[in-house]
Amino acid sequence: MAKRKANTALFEVIAGSEKDGVRTPSWIRPGDRPSNDQRPPVPLRQRPGLDEAPAAAKPRREIEPIIRIDGRHLRLTFGSVSGAIAAMVALLLLAGAYKLGHLVGHRAAGDRTSTAGWSSVYGDGGDEAAGYDFEAAQTEALARLDGKDRVLIIAEGIASLVDAQAIQHYLWSEGFMPYVHHDATGLYSVLDTADLNEMTTGDLNDRRQVLARLGGQSAWHLRSKYDFSQSRVSALARSGNE
Repeated sequence: MAKRKANTALFEVIAGSEKDGVRTPSWIRPGDRPSNDQRPPVPLRQRPGLDEAPAAAKPRREIEPIIRIDGRHLRLTFGSVSGAIAAMVALLLLAGAYKLGHLVGHRAAGDRTSTAGWSSVYGDGGDEAAGYDFEAAQTEALARLDGKDRVLIIAEGIASLVDAQAIQHYLWSEGFMPYVHHDATGLYSVLDTADLNEMTTGDLNDRRQVLARLGGQSAWHLRSKYDFSQSRVSALARSGNE
């Protein structure tokens, strides 16, 4: 006797579901899987803000000209940059003026009244190129020593008259009025003719420092022998003057 069929086969379930309106997925049926060209495109996910246009760079500020000619008028414009440039130029001018005043002040401290007698020593107009007259320089300097008992000795113990004359010539060209003194020992000294009674201690120290700087300059060819750094104040022996 044949067995009765009690269970429903899988193909019968599938066939019945198609009749009832339930469609089986396409991938179950061989050959019905959609290709890559048939798949719907999937949008890419991007971080917020990437689709926005990049912010435009800030335009560079043009430097305003300090001086501008507008028709017949001259206009001065000071922006942030031009103002800084003007301030730097002003500082440089002030520094130059200070340096110039510093040099002039030291020159004045070196000799406040040394310009008298220049014309007679260097010829008309005080031109050194006209020739240096040692005797005329001696005469002018000796007149300034009249009645003074304390002098500033710039250099001493000089055996050569030529060296003593060279020292006097050099210091005359730098604004001093020195005198070459010949003592009883046969040696020479170069004296400063400034009146020490009219000078303060500070002025005297400044004067000696100026002399020391002059003695170290490259323009002074005898600086290895006479650098004027050992200047000293001493009494003048009037009987030794010639």
